Amino acid sequence: MRRLLSTAAFLYFSIAVCTEISGDGKFRKDNITDAIAAVAEMRSNEKLNPTERVKIREKSITIIKYELSILFSQIKSPSDVKLLNDVVTDNELFLFCIDFIIAEQNKLDDDVASETIDYVIKNAHNDSAVKYVNHMLLSDCPLSRYTENTQDFIVDNLKLNKIKFYGYWILSDANKGKLYHFYQSQSRKLLQGRRHKQSHAVPLFSTILLASDGDKTAVERLSELIDHIDTSNNFDLFYVIIGAAITKQPSLMEKLTILLKEDKRERFFGHDSMPEKITLRNEAAASFSLLDDKFPATSFWDDSSMEHMDQCVLWLKENKLNLDIDTNTLIKKIQNTRLVDLEKSFNKFNINK
Repeated sequence: MRRLLSTAAFLYFSIAVCTEISGDGKFRKDNITDAIAAVAEMRSNEKLNPTERVKIREKSITIIKYELSILFSQIKSPSDVKLLNDVVTDNELFLFCIDFIIAEQNKLDDDVASETIDYVIKNAHNDSAVKYVNHMLLSDCPLSRYTENTQDFIVDNLKLNKIKFYGYWILSDANKGKLYHFYQSQSRKLLQGRRHKQSHAVPLFSTILLASDGDKTAVERLSELIDHIDTSNNFDLFYVIIGAAITKQPSLMEKLTILLKEDKRERFFGHDSMPEKITLRNEAAASFSLLDDKFPATSFWDDSSMEHMDQCVLWLKENKLNLDIDTNTLIKKIQNTRLVDLEKSFNKFNINK
């Protein structure tokens, strides 16, 4: 990175001149480097006011997007992906630009985009490639673009708990099979000991993923877990119901329907909390709402009224849940659940130690 400028005046000069959009159609990596440096300086400069910060950030992003659009416009065939080398191997630049790179990559034809993904994974720093894949999972990247090499990378890093658990869903059946014994061994720990997110995150996700593929033993474990939900245990209260729901297994959905209709258990957290209380009924309703857009909209984060719960029960009497939600949509919707918090525990619980 170039030497950062120390004052707002010189910073604006850097943004306006040193990283000026040239308009001559040539890619300039230095422009991106200067733009990133300007953002870094902006973040550390306490003298800047909010308006100045917004201007610097917006100008920097405009420059980065422009330069990357030029670079990607030159990638017309799989053999052209080597043009990404200077961007991919500059770890600081690459990490800052991951989402912009993915946005440009997603505009490419399938064969070129697939080759681009493989190139990034092969040439980027491993941890940066992991972050890249995790961000890609949240984009609109077609599942067909995850090549065999990319899937091998995902398999290896799922075992290390570095790839988000839902990365499993984009794998081919053959690659899922490579994880079967690994997930089986972790799933056996689900019902052992007092459940906590650091000790039971991996066992729960392993069981969810196996159950989503119809593994009978995994479905039975989740079924038993639902039968013995401990509302005083945050792990049970926050993760079990939504975890069972996203498997979309009929027997588990039936159990969750019974919870919604009949279970009155709840836990009060306080008048200054949001929500003030969590009920098993609301967790079940919110889970159904996540899977089927036609189900009465229910939030995990609000206190639903009794009238709303009755509306949800009535809906189920008159309708059947549509569980045909596609993988990309489900992955995005999971971001609005507490499972996002649970997956962060992966880094704290290294099963390989």
